[in-house]
Parts: sequence; C-alpha cells; structure tokens
Amino acid sequence: MKTLLVLSLLFAAAVHAASAPWYLWQSKVDGSTFCAQKSPGPGWVKLKGPFYNAGCELKEPPANLLWPKGKPERIDLF
Repeated sequence: MKTLLVLSLLFAAAVHAASAPWYLWQSKVDGSTFCAQKSPGPGWVKLKGPFYNAGCELKEPPANLLWPKGKPERIDLF
C-alpha cells in the first residue's frame, strides 16, 4: 500500500514537471542567432521568446498527450 502511494506521488510530480523555456539569443559581435534555455554568455542579447522547443519555433506548449480533453479536476485512485 505504501509503495502504491509513493509511486502515485512520484507520477504526479513527474506529470507537473515542465522544462525551462527556450529563447533566441543574438550575438553582439556578428548578429548571429542561437537558441538556448540560458544565456550563452555576456556577448549575447535575448532576441525573442519564450519558446517551447529547442528550435525556437513553438510559441505555445505542445498539446497535452496525457489528458487531450484537458486536465481533470479530480482523480480518484481508489
């Protein structure tokens, strides 16, 4: 019983975890751009964002595959 409770709590925590957003950074030196979650260094300026993928293309989070019709208000485990 305790194992089931621990597993359900770990699953719930994993479901709510989200990755950090991505930003498009521009070089102060030559104007080239780079997509990253953190600043590549002092020679870069945040140009656009946030994005939800490493290609800096998705402006909205991807569709929820776990609950396609939206997150339920309540989940009964027992």
